[in-house]
Amino acid sequence: MRPGDPGTISVRLKDRVAVVTGAGSGIGRALAVRFAQEGAHVCCADVNLATAIETADIVRSHGPSAIAVEVDVRSQAQVQAMVDQTESELGLPWVCVANAGISGRGSILDVTVEDWEAVIGVNLTGALFTMQAGARAMVRGGKGGRLIALSSVAADWAGKGSLGYATTKAAVRHMTRNIAQQVAEYGITANSLGPAAAISNMAPWMKSVEYLEQLGRTIPVRRVGRAEDVANVAAFLASDEADYVTGGYYLVDGGIGDSPEVRMLLAEAGRRGARG
Repeated sequence: MRPGDPGTISVRLKDRVAVVTGAGSGIGRALAVRFAQEGAHVCCADVNLATAIETADIVRSHGPSAIAVEVDVRSQAQVQAMVDQTESELGLPWVCVANAGISGRGSILDVTVEDWEAVIGVNLTGALFTMQAGARAMVRGGKGGRLIALSSVAADWAGKGSLGYATTKAAVRHMTRNIAQQVAEYGITANSLGPAAAISNMAPWMKSVEYLEQLGRTIPVRRVGRAEDVANVAAFLASDEADYVTGGYYLVDGGIGDSPEVRMLLAEAGRRGARG
């Protein structure tokens, strides 16, 4: 069995505490479950409490304890309360993952104030508040810790229809590098991940067999990414093995790189998403 396979129990995060925003589905759920498989107790936070509860139940099925918390990451007070509740019920957070995000809509010609502020608020400001609250707890605890933020390959591609999304994901990457410099003296690392499209996070119209087969053929590893692929890298970054790894940005894209074929397919997906 490989780490991350169902039923695998490791000890890299045994009895440590993880906080994951956007844990109700997709990559967030995969992160929470993977941390649990590594032995961590998990705060499963999401704006949708029902889905957060579902994830917490899955975490408990792996042995560790879990809590489900409803949080709007745009609210600094709510994010701080989430971390405070985690510390009270599970213990001092060791790893805090800013995963909550939305896709955003609109191009420069038609983006509205509401659309722009929504994507900036969740993807960028929400990531800041999450890492801030996590860092404060870690500094106070004096035992170090791990901050992880979700960026995206879109940070470099800036495909049509992804104005707000691409902008925020690029900003998250650079913000995390800056945070890494600020928290290093406390034994805290900060890194960001750059996933490509992951099946579990795709819109329904992106999950057609034809689209996935076409996309998979253009990726060097010959398959579309899974949320678990991202969670596997996060598990390493959360571990003691990554003690000297900070300020980095790690692609989880199957070797896509600058592939024009993949860019074309994902850009078309972005345009279709922008049209709703």
